[in-house]
Order: sequence, then C-alpha cells, then structure tokens
Amino acid sequence: MLLAAQVAAQEISLLGGGTYEHTQDEASYGWQLEYAHALGEHAYASFSWLNEGHVPNHHRDGHAAQVWARTLLFERRLSLAAGLGPYRFYDTTQAERGAGYDDDHGWGLLYSAAATWYAQGRWLINLHANRTRTPGSSESTTLLAGVGYQLEAPRSRGPVSEPRTVTASTTANEVSLFLGRSILNSFGSEGANVASVEYRRTLGVHLDGTLGWIYEGDNHVIRRQGLTTQLWLARAFPGRRLVLGVGAGPYVALTRCTSCAGDQQRAHTLAIAVTVSASYRLDPPWLARISWNRLVTDYNRDSDVILLGLGYRF
Repeated sequence: MLLAAQVAAQEISLLGGGTYEHTQDEASYGWQLEYAHALGEHAYASFSWLNEGHVPNHHRDGHAAQVWARTLLFERRLSLAAGLGPYRFYDTTQAERGAGYDDDHGWGLLYSAAATWYAQGRWLINLHANRTRTPGSSESTTLLAGVGYQLEAPRSRGPVSEPRTVTASTTANEVSLFLGRSILNSFGSEGANVASVEYRRTLGVHLDGTLGWIYEGDNHVIRRQGLTTQLWLARAFPGRRLVLGVGAGPYVALTRCTSCAGDQQRAHTLAIAVTVSASYRLDPPWLARISWNRLVTDYNRDSDVILLGLGYRF
C-alpha cells in the first residue's frame, strides 16, 4: 500500500497469455492488469493483479508491487525493463482432508522482464514474462502480451519520466450505490447477485477513507453481509474526471453457512477487504464507479465482489 501511494498509475495495461506451472508440469491461461508510474528516465514502479489460471488443484492469483529498471531505445519508442517485488497470492487448493478445498494465502517474489513499444498517440504494446518464487506453494512462469494506454499525455515520444505534481485532493464527500456479482473462491466458483452502499471522504491529497455495507447474496454455500471500512491511496488524472485507487481494511460480516448444522450456521466473522476501484465523473455532481473487492478470510470462504454503481459528490 505504501508503494502504491507513489505508483498511482500513468500507464494502465491489460495482458493475456499462458501459464506454465513447474511443480506439476501443467499449463493454463493467464492474465494481468498493471498500473505503472515513472520514477525517472530509467526507473518506474508498478502495482499489478496477476491471475495464473486454473491448473489441477491450483486456482491462483494475487497482487504484486514491483520496482523496475529500464533502458530506452529507438528514440524512446522501445522500453526494455526488468522488475522485482513482493507477490501476495491467493490460491484455491485441494483440501488436505476430504473432497473440499482450502483458500491458501501467502507471500512470495515476482521476477519480471518486459518489452514495451510506444505507438502513435498514447497507446502502447506490452510483452511480459513473469516468474514466481513462492516457497510452500506452486511456482509458475507466465508469458503475456497486451495493450496499454498512457493516462497522462507525455511531453515527447515514449514514457513519461517526470509525472505532473498533484496538489488537490481526489474526493470531497461521496455516496455511491452499487449492484454486482460475488464469486466464491472455490473449485465451483459459486456466484450470487450483490448490492452495496458506500460513503467516501477525502483525508488528504492521495488519501481517502470509506465506510460501506456489502450484501453478498446467497450462493448456496454461504450467505454473507457486513460492514467494511477502508483506507485508500488514490490519484486523479488530468481533467480530474478519472480517479484510480487501491484500498484495504477490515470486513466485519454476519455469515450464514447453508451447508452447516446447528450453531455453526450463523456466525460473526472478520475478514480483510482489498479493493481496486476507478471512478469517472459525469455531469457534476454525478459519477460512475467500478470496484473489484477481494474478501480474504481465514475460514476458506474467500470471494470476489465486483460492483458497478452510481455516485453523488457533495
């Protein structure tokens, strides 16, 4: 999160390709969403979501923060870079006992190499090779290709090397209503329709705070709803219509286990919500917002909650 305060993205890229899992000698698909921010002419930082696909007994994805060194060639049109940083992974694995599953969490390292071609306008083409080092879990290599867009117009061809300084806060007060879909992190990926409400307030130039309520619906495994409170690192881009942010905080939920018996059916539980979000300001004071929540539990009921909503600023 501290690194993400500095990497509020100037470039955003979406990549897809393949994953090779070394332990089982298995292949699957892979994809990555990456935010990148310049630290100078020959360095930048990134914050990514990496999905390593579905190999037997492993459905793994996670967040990564990396620092990169790069060289620029062909009048700054081509960037060749190498990056390294921590990888927080979430892996749906076969349970040690029975026929169920476990939501395994852990830390590792992500090593990467990247080639980026800066085309006309703000568009760019990306090639990535990633290698995970995750002791106690599976290890993989992903080869990905995709396209990106520069959120801040460069002063010359190639990447932005000196980001513009932002001095104004991103949000005053904001209330948003959401609808969306929850997806349980299991081998069955059980889903349900969801609803949510959120209040957001600025706490600093790049810092927001939120208080919200999420109803995750009933996916026939659990029915869960609860209170979230998060701190956010956020940045507005030129024109101040687009705002990107990443947030984290506790999720206090009332959980009903539809497959449990007796006293285990209902319980108050504590989880962690990790969220990436983007808002776009429509005619003042209205805005549209999309948020992707990863709800991380210690009782094998992790879920993704994807929300799309309308907000009002005041």
